[in-house]
Parts: sequence; structure tokens; C-alpha cells
Amino acid sequence: MLGNRKIMRSWYQIANSIVMIYSNHFIDNIRVSRKENIPVGPKIIVANHPNATDGLMLPSVFPEKLHFMIQASVFETPFIERLLAHAEQIPVVSGKGGQALSVAREKLTKGGSVVIFPEGRLDNDEMLHRGHIGAAMLAVQTGMPLLPLGFYVPPEALRVVKGHIDNRATSARWQIGGNCFIRVGHSMQFKRNMQSGIRYDYLREYTQQIMANIGELVNQAKQDAAEGC
Repeated sequence: MLGNRKIMRSWYQIANSIVMIYSNHFIDNIRVSRKENIPVGPKIIVANHPNATDGLMLPSVFPEKLHFMIQASVFETPFIERLLAHAEQIPVVSGKGGQALSVAREKLTKGGSVVIFPEGRLDNDEMLHRGHIGAAMLAVQTGMPLLPLGFYVPPEALRVVKGHIDNRATSARWQIGGNCFIRVGHSMQFKRNMQSGIRYDYLREYTQQIMANIGELVNQAKQDAAEGC
């Protein structure tokens, strides 16, 4: 067991090093506002998702081990699959979100922090998509603090990269140069409830609160960019 933990730590360090190489070489600065709002210990980190590179900025902000909930199709490339799996990232299979949340609960109880993009897909810096209830469910089931973030990258620092996922054409924006602006909100706490029958309307209301907070933080991050903060 100890050997397995050491191996997983090594794979996470490799993944983290790759991420840091990207951010150090391709991003001018990661400007984080209100970093003092970040609570100590395990937490559920939620944010908007305008660009494919958003998650690559977070290891520069959070020193602890991060477990990202990631679309399962990303794991289909052989080396990427091995890297992400051994680095203890969490694949989300369509229609099986409950399994991914179960893994996320385990990571939180062991002291890790979980990253969720509630929209479930890129929004390309347009109006936020309707949030999925998974983050709210996880917060209610664990009682862990939920920390909202807002990402913004000026358009001139973005490049569109085209590809294919699940045999369909895709396009995503990658940051090349420029600054990434991140606004940290106040952590949200929902009353813990381990019962299996948590009412959907409660989770939907909590999710609306989460998305409203994220939307406000995005606007603040845009203002930071406009003011050159």
C-alpha cells in the first residue's frame, strides 16, 4: 500500500511538472485576486470553463493535491490515460456521474481537494451554461467547503485548437501568452446530509447559488483585466 501511494505521488508530480512547464513557458502571469479567501484543508473547487487551459492554472494557486473531475473521453489517449489515472484524476463517464462523485468523496475524506467545472463543458466565455448538480451534491454529502472561482483570459491571448473527440469535430481555446485572471470567492458551506434521498429541488437551488457566485466572480475578473490589476 505504501509503495502504491509513493507511485501515485510520483505520477502526480510528473503531471504537475508538465502543467507547470506549460504555465511557466506559455503564460505571462497568473493574477489571482482575493487569495486570502482560500480555506485551509480539503475543499471542493468550482469554476467557469471558458478555455481548455483553465485547469492548468490551478496548481499554481493551490499547493495541495488536486483531483480534477474530467470528461472520460480525455482518458482515451494511451499515455494521457495512464498519466491521469495514476495521478488520481477522476474520469466522468456519461450517465455514470454517481460513480465519479463516489470517487470524489473518497478523495475528500483522505484530505485531497476536488476540482469541478459545473457546466460540464466549455462555455467559450459566453453566457455560463446551466450548472450540473454534482458539486452541490458533493458539498451536501461531505460537508466540505465549496470554493467558487472566476476565470478570465483576454481574447488576444487565446488560440483556437481544433481536434476530434468521440468521432466528432471539436474546437477549444488555449491560452498562449498574456495574463490569466482568477477571482477567488468566499467559500460556501451547505448543511451535511448523508441520506440517499436528498431532494433534487434543493440541489438545483444550491447549484443556482453556486453558478450565480461564479458569474459574479467572472465579471470581477474581467474588471481586473480591464484595470490591469
